[in-house]
Amino acid sequence: MIDPGDFLKGIRRCLKKGGLVLVLTHNMDSWLSVLLGERWDPINTAHITFFTKRTLEMTFLKNRFAVCSVFETPNTFSAGHWVLRSPLPAPLKKLAGSVLSTLHLNSLRLTLRIGNIGIIGQRPFS
Repeated sequence: MIDPGDFLKGIRRCLKKGGLVLVLTHNMDSWLSVLLGERWDPINTAHITFFTKRTLEMTFLKNRFAVCSVFETPNTFSAGHWVLRSPLPAPLKKLAGSVLSTLHLNSLRLTLRIGNIGIIGQRPFS
């Protein structure tokens, strides 16, 4: 998304009065973002716009949405996936993957709060 304002204006036009929109995105204030800085995966992919809870809420308000809720969202992946996506050096990833496989824990589902936020906005009735 190049321009969040344009995106929200388009959503607002499509919604009926009182209609809801849910947006999930990365949180620049998350502990993982702060810890990893420029090495944080969303910064190194195709993302060009970043938010904190506050800036996400302000963007919705600026585009004439009522804000129903702003919240953190967890991620659930297998232990093996978490290891592969971790910022560990390759040799440590390989070792951790081997340990998980040996212990038959590779597919163990883990839910972590690592840095995503959500917002529910509503097109006003008036």
